[in-house]
Amino acid sequence: MTSSQKEKLKVLYVEDDEITKAAVSMFISRVADVYTASNGKEGFDMFMQHSPDIVVTDISMPVMDGNKMIRMIMQHNENTPIIITTAFNDSEHTLCKFYRIVPKPFDKDELISAIRACAEYIGQG
Repeated sequence: MTSSQKEKLKVLYVEDDEITKAAVSMFISRVADVYTASNGKEGFDMFMQHSPDIVVTDISMPVMDGNKMIRMIMQHNENTPIIITTAFNDSEHTLCKFYRIVPKPFDKDELISAIRACAEYIGQG
């Protein structure tokens, strides 16, 4: 990347299923730098450490669920766009200024479309 190109998007992907996490993070890495975590606590720690542009997260996870992690992220930076990957119909996410829900099992094109929408929201699309 040359200095004239804009910085690559940073995406935090939080998923407790290791196989899904490996496959999806490899796919996301085609369009962004990816940081991964296995639960909400690790996810929030990674968020604080790396300041990602976008967070992609599961909701149902051990240690700390995605909803609690999202609330903590919103307290720190309410403008962070969140993509929620869930098999459940969950409408608790109205606290996010910008979010997308991508139902599981999800289509990779749908996930990339959601990431692009988030990138446009933050002015990197």
